[in-house]
This record gives sequence, C-alpha cells and structure tokens, in this order.
Amino acid sequence: MTDERGKSDSPVVPADVIRGHARYYGVPGNSYALGAFRWAVIRHWWQTLNRRSQGRHVLWSRVRRLARCRLPPPRICHPYPSQRLCVST
Repeated sequence: MTDERGKSDSPVVPADVIRGHARYYGVPGNSYALGAFRWAVIRHWWQTLNRRSQGRHVLWSRVRRLARCRLPPPRICHPYPSQRLCVST
C-alpha cells in the first residue's frame, strides 16, 4: 500500500498560484510584495524547466517573454479599509 498524501494528479499552474496569492494578499500597500512573489514564481518556474532539460537550457529571456504573455501581473484585489468598511444606513 502506498502513501498518497501530498500527491496530486493535476499539475500546478503558475498563473493560478499567482492569482490565488494576489486574491488573498492583494491589499493596498502590498504591491511590492506581490511583485516579488510573482518574480519568485517565475524564477522557480525557470529553474524547474532547466532541471527537466538534458540538452539545451531554457534562456531567461524566453521565460520572461512567456511570463509576460501567460502570467497575470500583480494587482491589488481589495479596496482600502475606509472604503470597504464604509457603512451607510
């Protein structure tokens, strides 16, 4: 009997990771951290692609071009608290 914890049949898509992170941490004033997280995902994606290749390596310029086309830019998803908590009765 094998242990199946932590294993998934579906691959992890970097765009979904970035979108989910931005939806949770996308508060005003956190745009620098969102950009840093996106950059870290791109770098990890590049390292993974280079690890898979036995011949030529994937160039960083190609990964940047792919990231620009396929990965969402970091964006703030939540309004400021003064706008969010404004209650009119």
